[in-house]
Amino acid sequence: MLSPRLLIVGAGKLGLPLARRCARDMPVLLLSRRPPEAEHNLIPFPADVTALDSLGSLPASIEVVVYCLSPTGHNDEAYRQVFVEGLANLLQALKHSALRRVIFVSSTSVYHQDDDSWVDETSPTCPSGFSGKRLLEAEQLLQASGVPATSVRFAGIYGGDRTRFLEQILAGEIAVEGGPYTNRIHEEDCIGVLEHLVGKALAGEPLADCYLGCDSEPARVGDMLAWLREQVGHLPQKPDAGPGVRRAGSKRCSNRRLLETGYPFRYPSFREGYAEMLKRLGYVA
Repeated sequence: MLSPRLLIVGAGKLGLPLARRCARDMPVLLLSRRPPEAEHNLIPFPADVTALDSLGSLPASIEVVVYCLSPTGHNDEAYRQVFVEGLANLLQALKHSALRRVIFVSSTSVYHQDDDSWVDETSPTCPSGFSGKRLLEAEQLLQASGVPATSVRFAGIYGGDRTRFLEQILAGEIAVEGGPYTNRIHEEDCIGVLEHLVGKALAGEPLADCYLGCDSEPARVGDMLAWLREQVGHLPQKPDAGPGVRRAGSKRCSNRRLLETGYPFRYPSFREGYAEMLKRLGYVA
């Protein structure tokens, strides 16, 4: 009978590949409302974190949890249910387990800065949107729980099949000179960061209570567009082309604390990340 030490909550674009990577070396319990079939060392656990009764049979062997769920809707109630109520339920269900670290996937939406300033894990957080508010509430719930916890505030994730922004640019639907700073991280590095932190947590190495999960080079949207033009040649521009990104302030996120843990970025800037996408999707040779 396998006794998993690692529980991954969420079988989405981050949770499932993370579970498969970790399952190469150890049994992994994967909690989801609709988990995939069992694989080598990967144990499906069908449950809903918003329904406490469904969590009652979680094994006491769990030592490390990665909480990387996505809400079913983009509204305040959906975020509250998944990130606040769901997290509280999970902590309740694991109160008699061997739990010694929760890694919570959060977002840079907890920041409010809009003056091109640098922000790090110690910067003030005063989000105006419901998503940032609920994520910050969940982070605070974790810190008050008494369980050692680490929040990873990921910037805008791209890569994999997250191609909308790139496709909009290549179709001429986005045009902007300069523009706000945008902070990004390739999907492969998101998974890599979480795998890196899981390894440290299981080894009993100290972790900070928060890390900014972003690449090493914040960039203005206009600079990204200019670089992409150089890679693919002339880009069309539609008459109604606009900035193409949700306005979420203009700030520069520092990943220094994450780099100090020894994590080696596969895509340290948007250039390496979008070069991978352009080649994979056939836009360049």
